[in-house]
Parts: sequence; C-alpha cells; structure tokens
Amino acid sequence: MLLAYACAINTSKPLLSISALRHADIGALVTDSIWGKTDWGRDRYYYAREHFGDDRVPTILAALPPDSRVALVATIRSHWIYHYLLGRPDVSFAVLSRGLNSRLKEGQQAAWDAVHRDYDYLLCMGDTCQSLVQHGHGTVEQEYAGQLTTTLLRLVVPPAPE
Repeated sequence: MLLAYACAINTSKPLLSISALRHADIGALVTDSIWGKTDWGRDRYYYAREHFGDDRVPTILAALPPDSRVALVATIRSHWIYHYLLGRPDVSFAVLSRGLNSRLKEGQQAAWDAVHRDYDYLLCMGDTCQSLVQHGHGTVEQEYAGQLTTTLLRLVVPPAPE
C-alpha cells in the first residue's frame, strides 16, 4: 500500500496525470504516467531509449563479458553515462580524465600503455574513438552513429611498427 501512495504523490513521476484527471480516464492512468510507460519501473532503460532514440545501452551492456574493465571516454555534451554504470554491477567502469583522453587522441604511447594495462574496453561517447580505431588500438564491437555517437571498442595490442 505504501508503494501505491508513493507513486500517487510523487511529483517528479506522478501516477495521476492532469490530462487523465480532467477526462476521468482510468485507462490513461496507465498509458500517460511514467509508471505505466516503464511497466511499473521494470523497464530500466526507458529514459536511455528516450534520450538516445534506440536500444544502445542494453545492447552494449549485453556485449560486455562478465568482469570486464571499461573506460568511459565522454565528451561534455554526451554526459548520459549513468545508465551504463547502473546496468551491469559485475562490470568495472571508470571515467578517463580529460588529460588522458587528450593524450590518447594524440596517440601518445605512454597513454596507450596505461589504458591497455588497466582496461579491456573503451566506451566512447562522441567522436573520440574514430582515430583510435584507425591507429589499430581496438576493434569496434558495437557502434551507434548519429547525433549522439557511441562506440564500444575492444582494446587490442596495436601492431608493432615495421
């Protein structure tokens, strides 16, 4: 009963929408409220789908093996990383510093050595992974292009220069 009261009076995610109350439409309580849209909170990726416009978060998370170590490389405008952090508690996520991001993009070997030592994957949000793939540091496991590009890059040891 407490859950029903909490859902009904939650101001940020109200069960009783204004339009449903005006029209006394009980069916609209289910379809218009966030609780109905998310199957009473069971759909944890509802907001991620709304934000990205696709199922990239659950798809990328499903592609990661258990106990993976993932470094997040995010640009300022693509800051929706918390869905990844909450979706797989068995995966270790870390956000790379801006300095390390810059050194990686410049192709500095010491930065690559540190990343290869500490992580199995890079999850790049924005266009930051394109040069990394070109230099042979990883293979693309999943990629979503468009306004909010997201790439899951499996790190590999780059080929030795000839």
